[in-house]
Amino acid sequence: MAALELVETETFDLAILDVKIPKISGIELKKRIQVLHPAMKFIFMTGHSSEDDFKTGAAEAGKDFYLVKPVKIESLLEKMNEVMQQQGDGK
Repeated sequence: MAALELVETETFDLAILDVKIPKISGIELKKRIQVLHPAMKFIFMTGHSSEDDFKTGAAEAGKDFYLVKPVKIESLLEKMNEVMQQQGDGK
């Protein structure tokens, strides 16, 4: 998978993942990335209609942020700024 190959050679502060991606879930991809980069932060995008639906389907994702699709670029940028301002919690 290209994303895993990329994080093996590059360092990123933030990953934006879809909950449902081909061959592997976004949740599983996050777990694999965190092995290499435990401090990386994550934002999930989901087609689920509500926060409750998302939390039910992805409870194991931890304290990550999410945005419901379709995502407005302004909302994504706001969430990215919010996530990056958090310090030291590894999420």
